[in-house]
Amino acid sequence: MAADPEHTARKWDAQDIKGAIGKICTGPRGKTIESFDTSGYEEMKRLHEFLLPDYTVLEFGGGIGRIAKHVAPLTKKMIVVDISSQMIKLGRDIWCKDIPNIEWVQNLYNIPLNDNSVDFAYSLVVFLHLRTESRDAVHWLGEMCRVLKPGGYIVIGDIIQIDPVQDLEFVESKKKYPDLPNDKAVLTILRKGDLCEDT
Repeated sequence: MAADPEHTARKWDAQDIKGAIGKICTGPRGKTIESFDTSGYEEMKRLHEFLLPDYTVLEFGGGIGRIAKHVAPLTKKMIVVDISSQMIKLGRDIWCKDIPNIEWVQNLYNIPLNDNSVDFAYSLVVFLHLRTESRDAVHWLGEMCRVLKPGGYIVIGDIIQIDPVQDLEFVESKKKYPDLPNDKAVLTILRKGDLCEDT
């Protein structure tokens, strides 16, 4: 049985920027606002080759916009999707308040965007939480594929191991998204249409 997404959303809620940073980043890179910001810039550099000025880009699990803050200026439109309404509020009102081309969207049961509506999508350090909390990583990867335009790319910066025999949820999801690969690795690159992997 999948976890309650509204419970997961509450778990990620934070009342201020310091609290949000504490939830998103632990260890040395999360100790200060400056190091948090720098880490977002460094993550953007990993994605730079996929970003074009006329693109609509989606970040799944974007929190307060740690990475989106640095990606948005390189694109036409940046869409940050997150399960926590409080993270979205902090990102929109404080962390990224001076960046006009970011749209903030909450997801609970799906990504509330049209099919084939984004040019590039990414999610970094998110899917490992989905496997332990919502148990629905395949569903969300399928949702990212659904909103991606034909030929577009998805970058996943996590380790996901899926057992197609033992994971009944995976088997059910494959009926809806039959072209999903069976496993991912750090910085997996998928292309919609052929879903090739580059690990």
